Amino acid sequence: MKIIPSILIMLFAFAFFAAAQEKQTVLEQRAAEVVGIINQPKDLDKVFAPGFLQAVPPEKFAEISKSLTDNYGKAVGVKKITPKSEFAGQIQILFEKDTVASMTLSLEPSPPHLINGLLITGVEETSETLEEIVAELKKLPGQTGFAAAKLSVRDFDTIIAHNPDQAFAIGSTFKFYVLAELVRSVTAGERKWSDVIELKERSLPSGQMQNWPTGAPVTLHTLASLMISISDNTATDQLIETLGREKIEKMLTAAGNDYAEMNRPFLKTIEMFKIKAAVKQNYAQIFISKDEKGRRSMVENEIAAFNKEEIDLANFLKEPTYISEIEWFASPSDLIRLMKWLRDNSEKGEAEKARGVMTINKALPEATAKNWNYVGYKGGSEPGVISMTYLLETPKGEWFVVTGSWNDEKSPVAEAQFVGLMQKAVKILWEKHTIKRTSL
Repeated sequence: MKIIPSILIMLFAFAFFAAAQEKQTVLEQRAAEVVGIINQPKDLDKVFAPGFLQAVPPEKFAEISKSLTDNYGKAVGVKKITPKSEFAGQIQILFEKDTVASMTLSLEPSPPHLINGLLITGVEETSETLEEIVAELKKLPGQTGFAAAKLSVRDFDTIIAHNPDQAFAIGSTFKFYVLAELVRSVTAGERKWSDVIELKERSLPSGQMQNWPTGAPVTLHTLASLMISISDNTATDQLIETLGREKIEKMLTAAGNDYAEMNRPFLKTIEMFKIKAAVKQNYAQIFISKDEKGRRSMVENEIAAFNKEEIDLANFLKEPTYISEIEWFASPSDLIRLMKWLRDNSEKGEAEKARGVMTINKALPEATAKNWNYVGYKGGSEPGVISMTYLLETPKGEWFVVTGSWNDEKSPVAEAQFVGLMQKAVKILWEKHTIKRTSL
């Protein structure tokens, strides 16, 4: 229930005091030293810029470094540096397990040129084919699914697939279904993007609208934009309430979800939090034991009455919680059909605004995103769950979908590793499976 982009960016800064080597720029020197500090994050009080020590204490930096090396092996060297100025640029760090982490590096302009910014913008496997991407996914613990397809007028042609028809928990990727119902209602003349409603729903982060005042006037377009771009849970719940739970349930079927019954009742995010994280009430076990009618009654009564302030969120975030029984579910094929529905129903008129909403957060490195004429994206995660889906158009007008999900009931998934695989899949798709722009 949090936005795939929050799992892409880790910000930390530190300083190094060694003198610049002969024929090395200070940027090159500091980039090389990043490798060492990732492998051995010690004496951080001597190398961190003071301002960042407050934001990222040594234990947090050590945790980030450990996550990188646990997933990808030791950092082995600087693969590439692209300077933007004397004291800033893009760097790529190569790891043992054939993985490259892209980072933005910035230095203080005055000696000794302490590193004051290090922003991880993406992690890519060095796989060169989609088959290799699938092979890496198969190695992950738990269950994985993946598909890349080219959309046609009537259907889609699968390029490669792994467990394409298996149901997976998809986290906040479900919010695409809410957007689809909004598109339908706008096209039908039932709603307008400019419709203003009062904010009454309240959920938990991710997002920011949970902190907005009750009764704040917001447009449907604002709600949709925050729901998709930063996975705002409160915006999502307000849209579900405004559009109607049952109408969104019908949209699942209309958009080709073969597991629509697993998503009934279609839960708001706050309802999901309450059911899973109200440990003392044991709501999860009770919810699972009921049929659809009983679950609806439970949501409308006990769950609605339960105070969200009593949610044990910290405990919920520690490990996977009923991810195979209480979540939002779709297969890779379902998500391809959903992307095709959104593409087909947002071609013109007011519905076209949905495409703008979907492309606010592209969740791709800039070098990859710029190849495409259009990138629409939504992802989601919770402990044990991660899912990412891209809708892509080439400059030649070809449309593609790349979608993947990973579920592990036993432990939290390595989000950065999965993100790297998905981003690399989009890059490979462009390089090897599209009609590229050519000069005549």
